[in-house]
Amino acid sequence: MNRMAKVRPLFPPASFSAVDPRKGRWLAALLLGLCLPLWAAAQVGAAAAPTSLRTITNPDEVWLMTTEERARCYPLRLEGRVNFFDPMWGNLWFEHEGVGRFVHLGSKPPLMRNGQRVLIEGTYVPVEGLDAGRVQVTVLKDFEPIEPVSTAGRISEVRLFDRKVVTLEGYVDEQQLMDSQHLRLMLIVEDRRVICWVPPEPHRALPDWQRHFIRVTAVYSGRLDATGTDSTVELWTARQADLVELGTIEADPQFVRPPVAIGSLSETPPGTEVLVRGTIQRRESGAQIVLRDSTGEVTVNSLQRERFPAGVEVEAVGRTGISGSRWVIESGLVRQASTVAHAPSRPRRGRCRGWS
Repeated sequence: MNRMAKVRPLFPPASFSAVDPRKGRWLAALLLGLCLPLWAAAQVGAAAAPTSLRTITNPDEVWLMTTEERARCYPLRLEGRVNFFDPMWGNLWFEHEGVGRFVHLGSKPPLMRNGQRVLIEGTYVPVEGLDAGRVQVTVLKDFEPIEPVSTAGRISEVRLFDRKVVTLEGYVDEQQLMDSQHLRLMLIVEDRRVICWVPPEPHRALPDWQRHFIRVTAVYSGRLDATGTDSTVELWTARQADLVELGTIEADPQFVRPPVAIGSLSETPPGTEVLVRGTIQRRESGAQIVLRDSTGEVTVNSLQRERFPAGVEVEAVGRTGISGSRWVIESGLVRQASTVAHAPSRPRRGRCRGWS
């Protein structure tokens, strides 16, 4: 007799030959009945997930999102005045209760017009931009007037003016048509360069604003560098009528005064506005033009990119200053000398307001 005890298996053999087929079908139906409601609930929950996300009422929230969060679909509700609508380049600036906002447009954006007050409702996937298939736009007012803010003396204050409608004056140094809907003007405003974008009017000749002073009403868009010490300023005008011509550099009244002898600039207090006349000797480090008359030589610091060949007689207006041990003209504006001859005069003392 075998001394080993007979071991009973913990589970029955893996054979279904002894199982009643009717019981098997009943058991399968029972399991399906239990699992199907759970699966359906999971599907309903997944479909409702986008609506469980927070509703975006301020598009600035997008800049704080992670890459994964920007790919999600959010409920959206925005209301405000359309300050600038540019479907070609995907830009929308609007303003609500005095605060400017920016929204990235998708490849098929909803239709809007500058000046309208609108309500935008629907859903929004930030990485895809505002899409006409996801939102409905209700026009609350066909045109809402707005009072632009003057930037006079403060053009570089990005945090103060960013995304607001502003007004300012400047000198058009360059003009270039980038495409059918974007004309780029390079302005000199308060001794800094500012980019101004203008939409050309269809079927009309494009005005030539180069070498003109203009007044602009536009959306201010500024970006600070990583250190927060330097900035780029762009202006976005809604229409050509938002530019008003103030006159040419040839007719600028700042040049209607007797020139000061370069050799006597040291007699002026720093900051005095003067006009000097001389022959171009050379251009140094891009923004510096060296002039000479019969009494001496001076460097004019100017942001103008207009090139004058050496040997040409020019006039320059600006403020006197000292760089190291040399006298210079700061914030200079240069033009070819007029045919009206003036004898160099002694400088007038006192501080004058510059052209900007």
